Amino acid sequence: MLEPNPIVAEHVLHDAHYKVLICLICGHAIKSDVGIKRYFKDAHSRMLDISSRKALVEYGGSLSLIDPDHISIPSPNSPVCIVVVDNNSRERKV
Repeated sequence: MLEPNPIVAEHVLHDAHYKVLICLICGHAIKSDVGIKRYFKDAHSRMLDISSRKALVEYGGSLSLIDPDHISIPSPNSPVCIVVVDNNSRERKV
């Protein structure tokens, strides 16, 4: 796994427990492999230049991710960490 550089840390969050990559721009979980490249090109190409998108794809490719459709949902009694993405300030609140 690569260490996230400042561009990566600003735009994605890796949840190692659930093995997902979360977009901090809009809060979506991103599919692995080719899905990362396509996601940032389709969803955020106006906001992110190509070098930033390449850094995000490289970082995502270094992670062990599962398809967001296959994430196990915690039971109602288990402790859950919730990440809230504030699109106005782009802050992460846990």
